[in-house]
Amino acid sequence: MKRKLPIGNDNFAEIRELGQYFVDKSLFIRDFLKWEDKVALITRPRRFGKSLNMTMLREFLDITKDSRVLFDGLKIMDTEYADQINSRPVVYYDDEK
Repeated sequence: MKRKLPIGNDNFAEIRELGQYFVDKSLFIRDFLKWEDKVALITRPRRFGKSLNMTMLREFLDITKDSRVLFDGLKIMDTEYADQINSRPVVYYDDEK
């Protein structure tokens, strides 16, 4: 069965739940946690997945969720950072929605 391309969809949870095509960039989470900075500025060119990466990071860290099933089979779960899933309070603001 062919997977659908998530054209225009930047919601990580929705893409994973619907089984849509997803390029595993979950090691971004490892890199983000390694920085241990007080402030982080995430820049990428236009249409390069900033929003998708932010929703992925939100799903991974949000203490109010149980996101293990969303990250099942992704590379981040094979690292020492897997035990930090759903371990932090998250405030997420998106002024486009």
